[in-house]
Amino acid sequence: MKQLSIKSSSLICSLPPVDLDAVRKVNGDFGFRAASGPEIKDAVALAERLIGQRIADLDVLKRLQAHTTVSLWVLGDPVVGMHIMAPLTPAGERAVRRGEFRPENPDLNHCAAPGEPCGGVYVGIYAGETRDARRAIMQGAGVMRLMCFGTVPCFARAATDDGARSMTSLGFHPIEGGLPGLWVQEALVKPSADAA
Repeated sequence: MKQLSIKSSSLICSLPPVDLDAVRKVNGDFGFRAASGPEIKDAVALAERLIGQRIADLDVLKRLQAHTTVSLWVLGDPVVGMHIMAPLTPAGERAVRRGEFRPENPDLNHCAAPGEPCGGVYVGIYAGETRDARRAIMQGAGVMRLMCFGTVPCFARAATDDGARSMTSLGFHPIEGGLPGLWVQEALVKPSADAA
């Protein structure tokens, strides 16, 4: 497993790559599947209808999914829930904090491909049309955050007041210097010493 060790003053930690199998398992446990083909269009249409905003071009999302393999997830047939996230390279994590990350068209050098070190995760959107879909999204997101991305910071912006309340309840807080309305939840656990 490829890893990148970084030094920050006297702290030495290892940034492991995204555990693709773990991300797929957690999503599968909550009924989600990786979006492909027409499902991406259906997911985007659902999200834009629910939040009343445009999120990103389909071609951009297809490129992101092809690069990371774990960015777009859908629930139901027809689609009643979806989420988009971008695992970040260490350069991507720095770009988010500096306001240089563009969620509507991310630089793929900022997004972790399979085998690349993961320095953070950017949550683009969670959207559910039904109560069950929203429950699956929130429960799955919590488990994935802890089990798959607990050693790195998680970034998001609130599209709705409900989103902001949800992030507050999960321990996110607004940060300055990044994108407008950017929130962060710093790493929940330290990387294992065995990973170094």
